[in-house]
Amino acid sequence: MEKDKNHSRVLGKWGEEIARNYLIEKNYQIIQKNVYSPYSEIDLVAYSHGKAVFVEVKTVLMQRGESVESAIRRAGENINFKKVQRLVRGINSFVQESGIVGPWSLVICLICADKLGDSYVVEHIELIDYY
Repeated sequence: MEKDKNHSRVLGKWGEEIARNYLIEKNYQIIQKNVYSPYSEIDLVAYSHGKAVFVEVKTVLMQRGESVESAIRRAGENINFKKVQRLVRGINSFVQESGIVGPWSLVICLICADKLGDSYVVEHIELIDYY
């Protein structure tokens, strides 16, 4: 069991780094990683086009014979209503504590890889815009 947790943790950190690099290539300015609140952990906090962007990253390894679309869908299944609620509460807590004023958005980066460090696909979904 501990081995599985460690593997998941390593895969998650790897995915967060892929997402960070992807967003930087898209001209996002990353300002913080792994922000903790009483409600959730926010994987990345960035700025883009004058608004704060809060990023949740979900990473999966493709199973043998699995299509990229199926793997991305499987990664997305980890984002349910309760998860989004916790993320929004965490974002609101962070916004109040940090004094961020203005619009913000919640972005989901779904990442699937055929092998850790080999090749991967990033699906970038803008889930919530708050003005």
